[in-house]
Amino acid sequence: MSGDHLLFAFMVNDAERLRCLLHRYRQLAWLQASDKVTEWGVGQYMSGRAMLRTQPGPLDVDLFANDLLHSTSDTPLLLARASMSDTLPSFEDTQPFRLGRWLFATEGAIDLAGRRDDLLEELPDFLRRARQGRADAELIFLGFMAELHRKQIRDQHADPEVLVSLLRDLVQRVDTPINIFTTNGHVLLAYRAGPPLFYCQFEGMKRCERCRIGDKEDRFAPLVQSHRRFKGLCVASRPFETPETWHEIPMRDALVETHAFSGLRTGSKGRLPGCRQASARALSALSSGVD
Repeated sequence: MSGDHLLFAFMVNDAERLRCLLHRYRQLAWLQASDKVTEWGVGQYMSGRAMLRTQPGPLDVDLFANDLLHSTSDTPLLLARASMSDTLPSFEDTQPFRLGRWLFATEGAIDLAGRRDDLLEELPDFLRRARQGRADAELIFLGFMAELHRKQIRDQHADPEVLVSLLRDLVQRVDTPINIFTTNGHVLLAYRAGPPLFYCQFEGMKRCERCRIGDKEDRFAPLVQSHRRFKGLCVASRPFETPETWHEIPMRDALVETHAFSGLRTGSKGRLPGCRQASARALSALSSGVD
């Protein structure tokens, strides 16, 4: 299955302010319906449980906006949207994938021909039984889960550096140019081995159309204070227009952040690299109606 994929993820320290952020960018061109969209999905967390909504077929803007703006997620949000032209995927093959607390999505063309049977054979029995569809991306996800199982890595105690190492080794084994987003609700990882991938950090919100907060509001008011304490991270296959700077993740590198926002790191250097700013061309397809 081939085509153009859009993949993005948010991680924030305040779920209510995430709704404010999404409200601000609700009119972006790449969040609108398109006849070319053949699948879309939203993964998020509610009361510590991974929740998933997937839909093969054209993007329903009303359902999509309801998922994004009226969700009750408590930390991260992960979303994958693919624009394809050859086949209509099944529910089982629509991303993101979910197993336990883990959500997983990929971007880029995947072809495991000649290696598919070997990868499937390497899975423990319980993961082979957990396979729901026929997508190669799901097989890569189950391969990642198999490594977590073999190394006895528990969700809440997973070392981010170990997780990055597992992802890098897995991508090298399957030898396919893809990007991977995955989260367990405590840590968000984005690994790039395929098309360009960008990230942007948010800190504080001085104005909010959703909450009707402007420049002249009392800065000591609780609602204003909660907006100013807001921290967030967005990772996306396409940058969108924000006051903040977008940076490109280097090839074969990983971005890691925890919900505690203890400091953005990358897998190869252990610190925020000096990535270049997204080019004007990368921003050219954005909506002009963004606040």
